[in-house]
Amino acid sequence: MAIFPTDRRMPGMDVALHADAIAGLFDESFGDITVRECHPYYVRYKPERYAQVQYRLECEGADGRTVPVTAHLALYPPARAAKLAARYGAARGRADSNEQAVYVDRIDGLAQLFPTDVGLPGLRTAASPEAMGRRFQRHLAHAFGGDVRGCRVELVRYKAQKRAVLKFDVAGLAPETVYGKLRNDGAGRLHRIGAAMRRSGVPTPRTLAWWADLGMVIQASGEGARLADLRDTDDYLRWMPEVADALASLHLSRVEGLPRYSPDDEVRDLQDTAAIIGSVLPSMEAFATELCRRLAALLCARDGNVTTTHGSFHDDQVLVGDAGVEFIDTDGAIVGPPHSDVGHFLSYLSAEGCEAGYRLFLDRYLSVGVSSGTEYLLFEAASLLRWATLPFRELRRDWPEQVEGRVLGAAARLRDYERNRTT
Repeated sequence: MAIFPTDRRMPGMDVALHADAIAGLFDESFGDITVRECHPYYVRYKPERYAQVQYRLECEGADGRTVPVTAHLALYPPARAAKLAARYGAARGRADSNEQAVYVDRIDGLAQLFPTDVGLPGLRTAASPEAMGRRFQRHLAHAFGGDVRGCRVELVRYKAQKRAVLKFDVAGLAPETVYGKLRNDGAGRLHRIGAAMRRSGVPTPRTLAWWADLGMVIQASGEGARLADLRDTDDYLRWMPEVADALASLHLSRVEGLPRYSPDDEVRDLQDTAAIIGSVLPSMEAFATELCRRLAALLCARDGNVTTTHGSFHDDQVLVGDAGVEFIDTDGAIVGPPHSDVGHFLSYLSAEGCEAGYRLFLDRYLSVGVSSGTEYLLFEAASLLRWATLPFRELRRDWPEQVEGRVLGAAARLRDYERNRTT
């Protein structure tokens, strides 16, 4: 896998993606395990400020059994790392317990084993079947037939120090599967916006509880399968018109209390992405920076209609099945340009080379008449650039080629948009 250039303020990045070195680091930092294998699989990075690298470890415990363990390393500039280590009471060099973060001063990082996470302090409780079984019995027994006899917990998604999704199979008189979503902002926004969406008739899973002390909402299981799980199947294409209809219906809904779209926020995201591209792929720095400048000027100059929008609409945020289309992860919903959702969705399709799905979705959405024109090309270009670093984040082996391809794709969509404006 390609290794990106050294970060001058975070020298620990030189070793963070070297599996053998990191295996030794976790081995030294936690006394109850022996790390046999280490596989880095995700990185979130802001040049000269921080990096979060996640790992899958194969560990041998004191009883000789080999178990999989999720771990992460949070890297910062030296002064920032020392300050955070003191704030969170991290052990220095080696932990007495796996429940504690470890400050590894030689690389200026905090090492943590799941479910320890200083950014999500409620995660340890949320990941415990015993603790959650008691909590379900005490606060939500009515949802499971009046009695809870235990629960099984499965980690579904995890972005260290930012968010986590857990699946709970709850055993009761009425067994049921529910989902817990933790956010480092306390999940209050997810609770409020989800409730507002349902009051307005938008199909989205109902929230059963918001536990502020854990920073987590508990939501009922949605109907159907994630559209993303159907990629490369005939069903994926078959659902495109209905997904377009559902998005158009969302755009026609009136949901109270949503924040308004700000082009300044979008521009900041684009500038951050351009900086990351310049750091990890210096050959594309000038091109990405200029593309960001052109997009920013157009986004700030636009003056179009606004509607209720999902805010982060792509095939991983939609459930499809017998009940139709259901939206999930709606905490990013805003009052904004409808073509921002359209362009975002299209950017995922074009990045994955799904031209048939692209045409089916776009043609159907435009035929409904909620919004016309080609502004979707502007937002598709912005989304392609904003998420151009996704292959790097996921540490795909060919990430340099994929990142470059997405940047060039964004430039092509922008040229299409500019050409359409002048004809």
